[in-house]
Amino acid sequence: MHALVTGATGFIGQALVAALLGREDRVRAVVRDTGRAARLPAEAGTIVADLGGPDVPPRLMEDIDVVFHLAAATRGPWPEHQRVTVQGTARLLAMARAAAVRRFVHVSSIVVHRVNGDGRVDEATPLLDPVADAGPYVRGKVEAERHAWQAARDGLEVTVVRPGLVHGPGKVVFEHLGTPLGPVLVGYGSSRQRLPLVSLASVVDALLALADAPQAAGQAYSVVDGHLPRARHLAVVNEAAAVRRRAIYLPIPLVALACRGARLAGADAPSVAKLRDRARDVHYDSAKLTAHTRWRPESDVEASLRRATRASDDGRLRVAVIGAGMNSVHHLQPLRRRRDVRLVGVVDVDIDRARAAANGCGLRDGAFRSIDALYSQCPPDVVHVVTPPPTHEPIVMELLQRGSHVLCEKPLALEPEACQRLAAAARARRLTLGVVHNLLFDERFMRMRQLIAAGRIGRVLHVETSWCFAPARAGRARQRERWLRELPGGLLEDIAPHPIYLTTALMDGTPRLTRARTHHTGLLPEPGDDLLHMSLETPRVNAHLTVALAIAPDEATISVFGSAATLTLDVQNMLLTMQRAGRGPRVVRRG
Repeated sequence: MHALVTGATGFIGQALVAALLGREDRVRAVVRDTGRAARLPAEAGTIVADLGGPDVPPRLMEDIDVVFHLAAATRGPWPEHQRVTVQGTARLLAMARAAAVRRFVHVSSIVVHRVNGDGRVDEATPLLDPVADAGPYVRGKVEAERHAWQAARDGLEVTVVRPGLVHGPGKVVFEHLGTPLGPVLVGYGSSRQRLPLVSLASVVDALLALADAPQAAGQAYSVVDGHLPRARHLAVVNEAAAVRRRAIYLPIPLVALACRGARLAGADAPSVAKLRDRARDVHYDSAKLTAHTRWRPESDVEASLRRATRASDDGRLRVAVIGAGMNSVHHLQPLRRRRDVRLVGVVDVDIDRARAAANGCGLRDGAFRSIDALYSQCPPDVVHVVTPPPTHEPIVMELLQRGSHVLCEKPLALEPEACQRLAAAARARRLTLGVVHNLLFDERFMRMRQLIAAGRIGRVLHVETSWCFAPARAGRARQRERWLRELPGGLLEDIAPHPIYLTTALMDGTPRLTRARTHHTGLLPEPGDDLLHMSLETPRVNAHLTVALAIAPDEATISVFGSAATLTLDVQNMLLTMQRAGRGPRVVRRG
């Protein structure tokens, strides 16, 4: 499947892009903010476009099978919601219909409904009057839905998805629960109201299921998890967020008066109708979704909320580092400076080395000889694996089985099949598994991607990467790290991932390997290949990559050739330059 995802850097969008790539689908991600584009994986073909603006790239829908439309304004006055949510949706629907996409999955919200007299909300429940009953956000959602249904009547295959209150990593407190004010949670309405909670993982699973379900064409679906808690059960959320607050509920008439004043001032505030709904016990379910697909809701909301945060006692993530070698300092020191992280341990088979690393970052009694010892005293939420590559697979698998998120130094494993096993284990447990491709997030490389996404060099045609090491430096690296001899590809296998992931990040979509060749030059004293040539291509871009370990002097450059200009990044010195074709006589252009 080739999917287009709008709102790709949002809370749901990022998770959906990751899930699609995990299934090996092709993804084109649409974002409004060039600064946030670098948050997405390198494999996502990112396009910067404001769907509510006049300049939407005409190739947006090229070769797209399914559109997942999540983009919407979340704050601001009504004109902003009208431009981004309503006009953006209308324009995208028209483009999808013209391109004859197979399905358009429109993500709305469960808040668009007017509550029935029996207090039940399902797919047949009428929508709110967007002018009389809704604030700017809800009004935008309602009017965008109306455009979607009109497009369905005009022949586009549309599926509308209405998630409840989505919770996930870093998001467990909602407007329905009240506003946190120190030790007090100030809410309004009834403490008996059911909360239509749904986990981020459940929403992503529902979107993927509905993209392919034959019965979903022309249908709307509510997406909420099972056994929904009532608002008075604040202990669920408070415990998950590691916060203890007392709840105070304000009377509806008082809140209605304040909301009227806010709405007159142009702010987004609940309508009187929504306030009345807040005082009632409303029933939600996803029966239709379970009947039409294999999707099943989370049955234990409390466990889901706790998984979402995995917070420590003081609200910070507990993080441990396994491996106290030379590279561990690049993990320990940045983690030590983060206010939202609490380092809980350093693990190494050499306990003296573990103690030295722990003491170096101010962590007392935080050295452990084994993973068992770490988990018996202070189980971490996230673990950084900084051990030699041959040990990565068993360590990462054990950590995933223990329920921790993992960030592993590259390579993730020595064989592709092992990487696939680890990825499958992470998906099955709904855990995050990351690999340290650190150069992707260097500010110069991120700037390079931003310039490409903004169209500053025109259409990208070719990427040329050269990654060369002097023989003496390569020899020193081999002597310093004995584990390099255990890699099937030796030092070449250790170094090549950097230029490969940087090159593929600059291409449109997931590239196909068309040619690869390694060679032993004989210029190094060690046996094994020391020269790599690779050719990659996507439907629109091709690339050539060279990694050489016997060339002087050192060189690491990436050049992106476009139809209007060329970008070159000197990775060794982190210098980014752009060359444009000049105007005038040839001699002047050369100058």
